[in-house]
Amino acid sequence: MTITEIDKLVDSLPDLQYSYDRYVIVKEGVMVQFEYLLTDGTLFTSNNSVWNKEALKKRLVDGYRYIGLGYFHRYIG
Repeated sequence: MTITEIDKLVDSLPDLQYSYDRYVIVKEGVMVQFEYLLTDGTLFTSNNSVWNKEALKKRLVDGYRYIGLGYFHRYIG
């Protein structure tokens, strides 16, 4: 994904409304440690999430993949 594509994606996302909302992301090859309940009702295991768009942009540049909006469910370490 190019920087322009990342900026366009992140800018199109809604702002988080509550302190427990997360932008759920995942990076292949990194140990999965958390479960998130996505807004569509899917329970998703991941290794990371972020709370703001600037952090999301940085992680996407670092090779993470955006999954969706969600809520922290539990640590599965």
